[in-house]
Amino acid sequence: MDHNDRNSDDSGTEAECDFTDLEGSLSTDAMLELLTHPYRRATLQYFIDASDEAATIDEVTTYLVDHESQQSGDQSDRGRLEIAITHIHLPMLSEKGIIEYDARSREIRYRRHEGLEALLGCLRALDST
Repeated sequence: MDHNDRNSDDSGTEAECDFTDLEGSLSTDAMLELLTHPYRRATLQYFIDASDEAATIDEVTTYLVDHESQQSGDQSDRGRLEIAITHIHLPMLSEKGIIEYDARSREIRYRRHEGLEALLGCLRALDST
C-alpha cells in the first residue's frame, strides 16, 4: 500500500486528529518537539486531567513515577526522574510558554494550549491502536 492509499483509508482518524494551533504561539514542529519525550507527554496529561492548573514538583513527580511504573511494570527511580524533569523537561515546557516553573518554590503552573492538547490526544489515540 502506498502513502496515498493509506491517507485515503484513514479519513476517520484524520478527522479525529485534526488540530490547529488556535493561539498561533507554537508551530506544529514546536508542538511535536515538546511531545517527543514521554515525561513531557505525561506531565501535560497530568495537568489536562487535573482540576487545578497548579501543582508542585513533588505532585507531578509522584504522578510520573506511578505512570512509568504502570507502563513498564517496574518501580521507577524517583530521584532520577525528578532530576530529569526539573533540569530538562520543565525548563523546556517553560521556555515554550506552556508552564510557568519556579525552581525555588517548586511550583508549576500550566498554561492551557488547545492545539498542544489536541495533538497530545491524537498521539494517545494512535498509541492505543
